[in-house]
Amino acid sequence: MARFSFVLTLIACVGMVVFDVPSEMRVEIIEAPVVLNLETKPDIRTQLGTSNAPDEDTASEKQPNDTTAFQNSQTWNLPEHAIARFGKGVMGGSDRSVAFAPDGKVLASSVRAGTVKLWDTETGANIATLEDAGGPVVFSPDEKMLASGGNVQEVKLWDLETQTDIMTLRGKAGAVFDLTFSPDGTTLVSGNGFGTIKLWDVATGENIATLKGHTGIVFSVDFSPDGKTLASGSQDGTVLLWDPKRIVDR
Repeated sequence: MARFSFVLTLIACVGMVVFDVPSEMRVEIIEAPVVLNLETKPDIRTQLGTSNAPDEDTASEKQPNDTTAFQNSQTWNLPEHAIARFGKGVMGGSDRSVAFAPDGKVLASSVRAGTVKLWDTETGANIATLEDAGGPVVFSPDEKMLASGGNVQEVKLWDLETQTDIMTLRGKAGAVFDLTFSPDGTTLVSGNGFGTIKLWDVATGENIATLKGHTGIVFSVDFSPDGKTLASGSQDGTVLLWDPKRIVDR
């Protein structure tokens, strides 16, 4: 058994729900055929409301994919243990990726229709919408930039103060499935559909390295807190650990 700290978020095409989970959970590491996104995070808690889960007598029979349920999403009770809901359940706008800013005050959600919405975690207000920015999202450690990727084989960097696209990183590596910044913010890493991992210089946009070793889609990438190790999880059922310094210095 191993002990980790997790943020657990469930995404549905009706909006986004935030759950308050304990800072420590006991999990058993098992061998799985596909490695999906399982990322360690600091204990992040928000105070956005209280759970009001319906009991058996009051629960609606409408399901989230029911048209009437979509139209009346603002009246839905929160699921058990959930503390907030962002989004109004717009048809065709399922949330594909979410990320907290390092200070926890802003939450980004990537919508399948090709936009990224920024939310104030205290008020639940949608404070900005970035167009043409679908796919995985991640904040830079200094919170000045947001990176987004998707099915168009490119990554975009956004200036959060001006809410403008300041750089586009292009590489023929398939769709972008996950993104992560190095702890010092100088390197951005993308996990890609062709089984490769690309490292980008944030200042110049240069593709400084392409890692090959997986035989399936790279669903997840993440740095260790000290930045000395990069982990990648793939459709091929493996997790690989990489030494970023050795990669960049070679």
